[in-house]
Amino acid sequence: METTEKIREEIYQAFRKMKEQDFVGAEALLREGLGQAELEGNKLQQGLFCSTFGVLYKMKGESREAWRYYERAEKLIPEDP
Repeated sequence: METTEKIREEIYQAFRKMKEQDFVGAEALLREGLGQAELEGNKLQQGLFCSTFGVLYKMKGESREAWRYYERAEKLIPEDP
């Protein structure tokens, strides 16, 4: 499976888990994917994972943490706020 397809699927799985209120499972998927994107040095993928982390923390009611991830995503992909 191509890397971008795998990452996309991890993000979709994380959103499914968030919908089911499985925040621990969603966070684990996102941490794994973000770590891989960081190892590869892929800023676009890192930004997508950070943005998804923002959604996760917003759903959990942790606005400050959500904002921190949104800002990080914006720095990684400034052309796509």
